[in-house]
Amino acid sequence: MPALKLLAFDAVSAGLYAAGYTSLGFAFRDQLDLVAVHVARMGRFMLLAAVAAVGFYVVCRLVRWLRLLREYRLARITPEQLNEKLNAGETLWICRVTDTGLTDRWEFLDRCA
Repeated sequence: MPALKLLAFDAVSAGLYAAGYTSLGFAFRDQLDLVAVHVARMGRFMLLAAVAAVGFYVVCRLVRWLRLLREYRLARITPEQLNEKLNAGETLWICRVTDTGLTDRWEFLDRCA
């Protein structure tokens, strides 16, 4: 988009924005105290809604994490047990369950092979 066209649209939108808020101020000039009370109530409600949403999100993530842990419970072995298995020649499969930093799934599989 050419810069001149962008500036023209920006100027028009800024004018409409200013005109809209000026019109609302003119329309509610006699009810400014009532509007302020409603805005204050709405602010408290929005704060409560935001806190509830964040709390819900945290609880959902915690539940998902606990389900994942329960599903993928791994048997833990001591270093001595690992040494015994290695000395016995057993084939071991070691899985590193952390962020690999790789974005491509196939690149990850190639590095694990």
